[in-house]
Formats: sequence, C-alpha cells, structure tokens
Amino acid sequence: MPQRPVLHDLFALLSLAGIALLFTAPTAFGGGVLTDYDLYTYFYPYWDYRAAALLDGRLPLWNPDLFTGVPFLANAQTGVLYLPNLLFLGQSASQAVNWSYVLHIWLACAGMYLFLRRGAGTGLLGAGAGGLAFGLGGFFAAQAGHINQIQAAAWLPWLALAFYKAHEGRSVRWLVAGGVALGLQITAGHPQETFFSLVALAALAGYLALLSHRAGRGGPPGATWRRVQRLPRPAVAVAYSGLLLAGVLALGLGLAAAQLLPALELAARSIRAGGLPYTEAVSFSLPPWELLRAFLPTYHDPPFSEYVAYTGAAALMTAAIAAPWWGKRYSYNLTAYFAGLTVAGVVFALGRYLPIYELFYDHLPGFALFRVPARWLFLAAFGLAGLAGLGIDALAAGERLRVERAQLSNRLFTLGAGLLLMGAVALVFPLVARFTPLELPPPDVMLWWAGAGGGALLIIVLGRFVVPGRAAALLLLLIFGAELYFARLPYPISHPVPGAVDEAAPPTVNRLREDPGLYRVLSIAGLSYEPQAWQAQKAELSKLLPPREVAAIGTVSKFNVTLTPNIGLRFGIPLLDGYDGGLLPTHRHAQLKRLLLDSGGIDPLRPPAPVGAAALIRDHIAGIPSADLLGLLNVKYLIDDRINDPTVDGVFYDLGLPVRLSGQASYHLEGVDWGPGTALGLATYLDEGGSIAEGAPIATVTVIDANGRRMSWELRAGVDTFDADAVGRTGAAPRAVRAIATGPDGQGGRVFVTTLPFDAQATPRSLTIASHAGPATLVIAGASFINRETGKHTSLTLDPRWQRIYLGDLKIYRNRVAQARAFFTAEATVVRGEDAQLRALPHLRSGQAVLDALTMPERLPQGPAPAASAHTVVTTRYEPERLQVVTDQTHAGFLVLNDSYFPGWRAWVDGQETPIIRANYLFRAVALPPGQHSVEFRYEPQSFLTGLRVTLGTAALTVILLLGSFLRRRWGGA
Repeated sequence: MPQRPVLHDLFALLSLAGIALLFTAPTAFGGGVLTDYDLYTYFYPYWDYRAAALLDGRLPLWNPDLFTGVPFLANAQTGVLYLPNLLFLGQSASQAVNWSYVLHIWLACAGMYLFLRRGAGTGLLGAGAGGLAFGLGGFFAAQAGHINQIQAAAWLPWLALAFYKAHEGRSVRWLVAGGVALGLQITAGHPQETFFSLVALAALAGYLALLSHRAGRGGPPGATWRRVQRLPRPAVAVAYSGLLLAGVLALGLGLAAAQLLPALELAARSIRAGGLPYTEAVSFSLPPWELLRAFLPTYHDPPFSEYVAYTGAAALMTAAIAAPWWGKRYSYNLTAYFAGLTVAGVVFALGRYLPIYELFYDHLPGFALFRVPARWLFLAAFGLAGLAGLGIDALAAGERLRVERAQLSNRLFTLGAGLLLMGAVALVFPLVARFTPLELPPPDVMLWWAGAGGGALLIIVLGRFVVPGRAAALLLLLIFGAELYFARLPYPISHPVPGAVDEAAPPTVNRLREDPGLYRVLSIAGLSYEPQAWQAQKAELSKLLPPREVAAIGTVSKFNVTLTPNIGLRFGIPLLDGYDGGLLPTHRHAQLKRLLLDSGGIDPLRPPAPVGAAALIRDHIAGIPSADLLGLLNVKYLIDDRINDPTVDGVFYDLGLPVRLSGQASYHLEGVDWGPGTALGLATYLDEGGSIAEGAPIATVTVIDANGRRMSWELRAGVDTFDADAVGRTGAAPRAVRAIATGPDGQGGRVFVTTLPFDAQATPRSLTIASHAGPATLVIAGASFINRETGKHTSLTLDPRWQRIYLGDLKIYRNRVAQARAFFTAEATVVRGEDAQLRALPHLRSGQAVLDALTMPERLPQGPAPAASAHTVVTTRYEPERLQVVTDQTHAGFLVLNDSYFPGWRAWVDGQETPIIRANYLFRAVALPPGQHSVEFRYEPQSFLTGLRVTLGTAALTVILLLGSFLRRRWGGA
C-alpha cells in the first residue's frame, strides 16, 4: 500500500492537472486554432509536414518546399525526434499544439512541485504554490506562440530535481533521470532554453557544492548527508558536483546526438555560423521601463510577449516577505539559489541596457549564439516561483508567535511602521512614476496590483501573529490562483478562433494547384490590403464572436491567401522564401536573397535587410524581382498584392511591372487576346523631368489593330504626364489626366493616368511606345485597353515574360522563362569562388549553368560538340529524400537539379555513384556522358546516421546503469 506522502503527491499532481485544464479550457476543449503569428505561419506548417511524413512511414530528413530545399530534421525547431510529439500524431497541427501546450504547462507545474517537495523539502501547499506560479505564470502564457520554447522550458524543474536528488543521494537512477530530462529538452528544439537551463543547472551544482562542505551547519538527515559533511576540503565537493554535472551532460547529449549532430552540421552553414553580431544579439533586450509590466500582470493590453514573466503581485509579495523566513528554519535550503537566479535573469534580460552584457557576449560561450536577451526572464520566472513556494511553505509551517507583552509591543510597533512606510510608498509611487520612464498600466490595473499585494501582505501578517499559518497559506494560495487565472485572459492562448478558419484552401492555392508540375512560388504580397468580401464576412462573424477573434480570423485568412511563409507547406505549394529565424536560411540562400532584393529594388520606406538576414523578401522588396533570375531558381509563379494598383473611372491598372524608358529607348508589346477597345489608358510619370518644358513631346504611342491599322499619339510633358515629384498644370490638357497616389494608404509616389481615344472601335494587336524624353526617364507604370461601349477593359501586363493568370484580391503571375526543376545543359562555365558564382547568376540565360570549381571531379565525360545537340529530361520520381531523373542526350554535359546542394546528398548514374557538383551557386549537378541515363539522388546524411548510433548506444548505457542500480540496491538490501 502506498505511503501517505506518495498519495499526497499523487493527489497534488492530479489537482495541478485539473487546474491546468481549467486554465486552458478554451484551448483544450474548444477545438479552436491559435492565431499567434509564429505559431500559425511557422509551427503549424512544420507540424503538418512532420505528421504527414511520419504517418506515411517516412522520417522527414529533408524539406524541398522552402528555401530551395533545406534539411528538416536537422532544424531542431521541427521537433521530429521529440518523443512527446508522437502522442499527437493523428491530430491536426492546431489540435496537436493545443494539447501539447496543456501537457507541458502541467509538466512545468508538476516538475516545480516535485522539485520543491522532494528537493527543497517543502510541504504540499508550498510546493503547489511554486508549481502554479511557474507553470501558469506569465512566461508560459505569453510564450504559447513558441510551442518548442514551452516544451523545452517545461523540463527545467525536472532537470533540477534529478540533479538535486543525484547529488543528495549519490543516486545513479537520478543521474540517469537527469540525462533523460536533458535529452528531451534538447530534442524539444529550443536551444536557447536549453542554454538557460544549463546555466541554472551549473548554478545549482555550484550552490550544492558550496553547502555540502559546511559541516555542522545542519541539513537533511541521513547517512548520505553525514558522508558529504566529512568531505576533507571544498575542492572535493566542487569536484563531486562537477562530475555529476558532467555525467548528466554526457547522458543528455548522447541521448540527443541524433538531433545534435545534424543541427551542428546545419549551423555551420547557416546565417548564425560563427555567432551573431552584438547589435543583433542584443535585439529585444528588456527595456528598464518595462520592468513593472514584466513582473506584474496587466490584465489587458499586455506588453510584448518576450517581456513577460509575471508570477503575480501576491507571489511577489510572498517571495519578498515570507521566503527569507524559510532560511531561519533550515540552514540547508534553496532560498539563496532561487534569489540568485531571479537577479541573474533580470540582469541578463536587460541586455544592451547594461554594459555588463557586452562583457559576457565577448568572453563567455553561448551569449553570442542567441538574440532576445529578454528571454532570460525565464530564469527569473523560475526563481520567483521557487521563492513564492518557499514563502508559502514558511507561512504554512510556522506557528503563531508566543511572545511576552513587551516583545509583542515591539513587534507590533515594527509592523505598524512597516505598514505606514508601504502606504507612503503606495501614495508617492504614482507621482514618482509620472516623472520616470517606467511604462505603467492604467490606474485600475495598479489598483489590482495594490489589492493583490496588500492582501498578500495582510494574510502573511495574520498568519504570523493571529490565525493558523496553514489556513493563511491556503488563503494565499487561492489568491495566487485567481490572480494567475485573470492575468492570462488577454493573451492569445485564451482566444482561439473556430477551427473552420483552416478548413478550405484559399483561391490562390486552388489556382496554383491546377499546375501539377515541379515549380516554386514567390509571394511578395503584403498583408495591409482588405479583401473585397471582408466587410460582409466581418458583419456576420461579429454576431457570433468577440471583436478580437473576428480580427484574428481576418488576419489568418490573409496569411493563407498570400501564402505567407511557411503556409505553403500546409497546402503542398513549394515556396522560394521561408520563415525561420533559427538556423535557417543557410548563408548561401541569404546571399541569394540579397541578389533578388537588388533586382526588385529595396523599399525605401523600410530599413534594408542586412546581408545574411532571415527577413522575408516581401518585407523589404519594392517591386517584382527579375523574371530571368527567378526563372533560374525554378520560380514559375509570383503572388503580388494590389495595394498600389489603382482603379480609375472603373478601369484597373496593374502597376506591378513598370517599364522605364530613357533617352531614345523604345518599348513594344504584342498581344492576341486583348479584345476590342475604344481607347488606351496609360498610367505614367517622369523621373528627373522637372526641366522639360510644358507641352514638349516626350514619347510617341502607337497601337496597331488586327486589320493593320495604325493609331498614334504624342505624350507631352505637363499635359499627359508629369514629373513624379512636382505635379504640373493640367488646365491646357486636351485629354483628362488623373493624378493618383500609389502605395499603402496613398503614401507612395504620384502616377498620372491619361486616356488616348481610338478613332473607332478596334482590336489591338501591338503597342509601341518610343521615348524621346531627353535626360528624363519616362516610366510606363500601367496600361489598359478600354471599351466604353461594353464597359469592359483589359489591363495589360507590361513585361512579356510574365503572364497574369489570376486577378482577385491578389494577383498571380506565371513566369514564362521559368527553368525546369531538372534540366540538361552543355553550356556550363567553371567558376572559382563563392562571390564570382553569385555575380554570374544575373547574366545566365535559360539552360546555362556556372559550376563550382571546388566540387568538380577530376575527369569529365567527353562527347560531340553541342552544335547538333538534342536532349530530353524526365523526372520519374520526386520525393523529399529521394528522386530519379531519366535523361537522353546526344552529347556530354550536366544534369542540373534546382534543389539545394547540401552535405548528405549522394547521386548515382546508371547505378554507379558519382560526385555531386555545386551548380548555379546553390544547386546540384552531375556530369553525364552522351546517351540514355538514369540518375538517382538520395539524401543520406552521415551526421544523422552517426548521431543515431550514438543515441542508441547511450540509450543502451542508460538501461545498463538503471539495471545495475536496481540490482545493487536489491543485493545491498539483502
């Protein structure tokens, strides 16, 4: 029959599970979808991709659908090897994340409970209070959008408990448990939380070493403690703690090796290789003026999610007032440990606001690898929760003071003076805060702070002097829970939207799915547009849902329609761009992104993306990149928004592909499906045209119809078009000219629309514009053929390399010069040097390639000259980790595959392994002799295979250690 303490703990753990379900009821039982940006656009797509692969019996090692192909499992944030994720395999990504969140906040609560109960030796109430403050506090509420961060953070108290018990009892079982906890935390996929946890574990090891050599100072009873007290000198105690720490590290790293080794291989080629620059490493440091809102709940209008670590005003008061009393009861305690973690967490979270952070960045490993110093608040939250638990325990275990009357009067005088001082602070605080940079919530929130904190202080005083301590502690615990419950209500975790938002594919996806080929898509569509049908949908939704959830539905619907990375993974649409922010994109892909930004122009209204940045292309680009460059990257479709596209007098003008004519340049466009019209509308403007005289002709516009009839007009400066920066006079214009502002909210440049009427209705077949603007540049921003008789119009796509195939809330263009995913070439140039290869890309024609000299084999196949060449390339199998291509060519050359070159890929030609060559800076190629060939590519990363062997070996070792420990205890007991 279980002992009573065990039954008490089981009851407490079940109670914590029930409380966790109560706190997360809308998420756990509502079947809703969380709409946090990172969660919806990053984790949901990755979880969908991972689940689909595992349910198909495939280990997802590679992802071909983002960043031109990248490792999937090696990106630890995907959580492929995190065993708890297997519990939710059959569910949709949204439901799997919901239940994983519930599971892990319970694990956080339970771990903290057991650490305080079985480690620090607190009672039920104290351990329960610490568990609630940690797992249901602000850190886990605000970080719900980073599910891997939640998963990793939940293991810290379990790791601390295992180490504490291993250190206290010299227990192999607990040493193994610590290694397992660390291995699970690593595979959860948030290295920064693991780094913080190792800092906390190292601090615990040092703290226990410091205490263990202090003989005669008390501590837990038992033979083990007496042996530790007899250690001859402090160095031995430090060595003992260090060996235990090394053992936990060795087991944890070994168990996670199958994840770690591929991740290290990817890290060496990622944008974070070699660490982050200091300015980036300190981005999102906690501003000092956010300190109050970081540690106290705001109840509404919460601060930025990275700046949140509240445990509640009552918990803070308990930690500050009651926890030190615990130290008077026992000399062997964790009060100083938790307090130290709290202080360290706050100091490091301030990041760039304290000069000390730069010293750690320069001299200590780990600090240069991560950004967002505010995440150090995780350790502060852990420390505060521990202190709050110790404070509740001190209150529950203490007896009412029995003192003489003189002593009682002295104590009451001291207490009264303290209360008066706190009252004065409460009165003066708003005045002081008004003249300081502290960010304060509304007065009603501060009133709640005062009420919760003052109520906690009153209960602590009553518990020490008037009422039984256990009753006071129980009442204080109820205040903890109530405050935490209401504090999490404004966070997205409490506001899932109905799951129906994810059920239907958007029209853009349906249009792209009509093409079954192998291609990529680039979306540069922004999210600031409003869908045409949204107002009607919003009115209907508002009858059923609160405004916050209605707004969230509108936002996520735009995520889907625009295929915001990584949304394409959810719909099976391969994207050129991607969203990661961790180890991806690779360094080479980031450099290539810079080339695309240069070809499309960088939006002057936004700061340029630094070289190597993980920012999305759409967030910095001003226009559509080069069709030829995108074509080399297998980009066949491009999605753009209509934010800058005007509709003038019912006529739509597509301004996405402007034409610039300087000097005597000429522009010509052929069309076959323009239909009959009665006029041509042109949207134009001049650059550097302020010096051109008003009325001066600057271009000749010619339209030839299906019957060969020619119609011509002269465009005149100051009449038909104007300088972009100086709007001219229009009074003399014989044709109507409309000046329109383009760009979001009309804040962009000026474009001028003029209408050129036909003599009679005609069916245009060609449009020619010959410039003679001198030093100015004439920009043809858009053109439309207008039929006033039918009320219809045809908006032209000015770049013939692009065909607009969809026009709704967004536009979809098809790239007519897109290169196939796999193609054969005999026109290959060997180039040495990464920069030289990158510079060569914009100058390549379709079917050409540059090859990396460092990856070229010594001998290349020879064949006849390419003059009489013919070839066919057919992709017969295309899977993420394996693909096959059949070729037939009359001469020697290279098969180029527009998928990323990366270690672990191997190639076979007709069953014979052959070296893979890096082609076109980023892709893979193999040399082929003339004739028919079958080429197979397989992804077999050695880093994963080696790591898997280490993981399996370490797992076997842990079983042996546990078995040996069991037998030793049994035989030793006998």
